[in-house]
Amino acid sequence: MRGVGVGAGLVLAAGLLVGCALPGESESGGSTSIAAPTSTGPVRPPALFDPCTDIPDEALEAVDVERDSQYMSIYGNAKISGEHWDDHRECAWWGEDHRIWIASEMRSLDEVRQRPIASEITEVVINGRAGIRSNLKSCGAFLCAEIALPTGEGTVWVNLNFAVSADPSLHANEEVIRYTTLLEPYLPAR
Repeated sequence: MRGVGVGAGLVLAAGLLVGCALPGESESGGSTSIAAPTSTGPVRPPALFDPCTDIPDEALEAVDVERDSQYMSIYGNAKISGEHWDDHRECAWWGEDHRIWIASEMRSLDEVRQRPIASEITEVVINGRAGIRSNLKSCGAFLCAEIALPTGEGTVWVNLNFAVSADPSLHANEEVIRYTTLLEPYLPAR
């Protein structure tokens, strides 16, 4: 919804420029007018961080997942929606006993706190960046947890999901901090 408002503002601004002339200078030193474009192309929201293309291999190696296991899930999956949504990007990778899922969304940290699927939301600091950690009601703190950090365009989330065959002494609620600390240098800044 926010993207529609921004897009409408950009279309309005572009519409005001249509027909206006921009001052310029000719090769002979005289003044000329440069005509503004008479048509505008589709207005797109600012590019979001795209984990599928913007996470480098060394970051994936640091969290022990394979580049070849990459898949988009839910939003952006060609089998489900056929395209990326304008306000959301996500990607996931599998390791031997865990999955790392990273999403970038034009949603504020306060909006992330309000998600009905999250529980036990706590404040965290990752490499000096304040964020929130939450558990997902669908799988609980032992198997999955995520951290959301604010960015200039919204938030980026790192979700850790352990396979049921993972070491039972590991708790996703604790390990997501370690994994996010390793990934944070590769994530978009505030």
